[in-house]
Amino acid sequence: MWSIGNYLYVESSSPSRVGDVAQLKSPLLPPAGPQGYCITFWYHMFGATVGSLRLYLQESQPQQRTLMWKRQGMQSDMWQMTQSHVTLQEVHQVVLEASVGGWAGDVALDDITLTPGACRHSGPPDLCDFEDSDCDWTSESWVRRSGGGPSREPGSDHTTDTPHGHYFYLGSSSSQPPGHMASLVSPEFAAGTGDCLQVWYHMDGDSISTLNVYQQSEDGGRKLDFSKTGSQGELWRLGNVRLDPMEGSAFRIVVEGVRGTGVSGGVAIDDVLLSNGACPPPGVCDFQGSLCGWTNVEAGDQADWLRGRGSSPLPSTGPRVDHTMGSSQGYYVYVDSAVGQKGDKAMLYSEVFQPTQGDGCLSFWYHRHGQNIGNLSLYSSTRNPFGDDEKDLLLWTEATSQGDTWIEATVAISNMEPFWFVFVYERGEGGPGHLALDDIQLIKGRFSSINSSLSSPAAVYVGVGLGLVLSVALGVIASVVLLQRSLSTMIPSAGDRDVDNIIFHMHDCKLDELETTGSSEKLTNTSPAVDMDTETSSSEA
Repeated sequence: MWSIGNYLYVESSSPSRVGDVAQLKSPLLPPAGPQGYCITFWYHMFGATVGSLRLYLQESQPQQRTLMWKRQGMQSDMWQMTQSHVTLQEVHQVVLEASVGGWAGDVALDDITLTPGACRHSGPPDLCDFEDSDCDWTSESWVRRSGGGPSREPGSDHTTDTPHGHYFYLGSSSSQPPGHMASLVSPEFAAGTGDCLQVWYHMDGDSISTLNVYQQSEDGGRKLDFSKTGSQGELWRLGNVRLDPMEGSAFRIVVEGVRGTGVSGGVAIDDVLLSNGACPPPGVCDFQGSLCGWTNVEAGDQADWLRGRGSSPLPSTGPRVDHTMGSSQGYYVYVDSAVGQKGDKAMLYSEVFQPTQGDGCLSFWYHRHGQNIGNLSLYSSTRNPFGDDEKDLLLWTEATSQGDTWIEATVAISNMEPFWFVFVYERGEGGPGHLALDDIQLIKGRFSSINSSLSSPAAVYVGVGLGLVLSVALGVIASVVLLQRSLSTMIPSAGDRDVDNIIFHMHDCKLDELETTGSSEKLTNTSPAVDMDTETSSSEA
């Protein structure tokens, strides 16, 4: 079938250059009137070096413009819709501006409409982004606001990624003593409304020590469902809160900030969503529905990790099948080694985890294909931003081609303060290829708690039990010592940790196994394969 639908896009390959800008402007529009109007459009941003897309309102007299909405870097290999309510009471133009980030990624637009009045809510019915109202959330101390404030406060909201967007914020106050608690209370939700609460939060600085999320029953009783302590870095992070059925009772959500001892920063929340279905466990992601809590960064690296699949209408150089499903329909994240220059990096940040309170493991599957394509490394960090710092601990690294296979790696972890993981790909001097990740899970405690559904059928489980006889225990320890050299790239050297701890942690984590799944490579094309109106392909089926 041949395409009959059309869209607009910015060509990022030659002769375009990084930083080039293209603008799409509306005719001059009259003042928006008392009810304003809603601009709706669909956009497509996919590729390792996608630039940016911005929505501005530009006044004619004087010449000034307001940033209403922004997206930077790779978003999805599918069309996405966005809306913005315009209330400007001046003659103006709507300006959509795209920038070129590199040759591997295009920006496309389709179905732009302007309709009178406020935007009709297009998201899930129990989503609140605080853009047009407070959604009946109430507080004496939390404030619905927009725009950046003093240092370490959010410069933009999560919804629009602009200073124009709104969120709820709790800042520092010299009149509040350490330990002071301030609550933000939701409207009442009917029994059975949702199983999972998703909330984006920004928590940086030392003025707020703790963020708590409670579920409050009709009689006022509270159940603590979520808690974060200490600075979480200068970025928005996703929190998943598992809700209790509350024995058929209606309930409210209470977000509580606890005053710290410092004077800088604060805590903000945005894009609160109640959804049916269980929350994903912390630290577990198969990438089937989203990136979970994993995040690309806008600064500090030169490329993005892409979420893709073998059957994507936009061909990629990623694996032909994922690990979770062993299917071309399954998703994973990957980097394209043909993009960029030697030494370029792509960093993928995890959500923030609380201290492990004991030992645990991070398990993940990776797929590497191509010669001399570069290094994949895993760090744990308690610093922001991530960089060359003594608190950025290298946990694992791999730089050798492993063939056309998914391979499991497990890494021992033990942290005494809040931390996050960072996967770092550094490009080599080779040509086409990829590095992909799938089925990441953080396991607390002994290896016996590892979910075997993510493991190869041939996986060998190594454990030490208190009930084993002495001869068996000695045999296991001897085997581990013999395998230590072959795992030198997975576990820090003795210079980083003492040998006794290395052996102990290896008892906690499963050894690597190989799983072979056929995979073939495809050429990169990042412009949309179908337009938004007709959803028809530009190539023969």
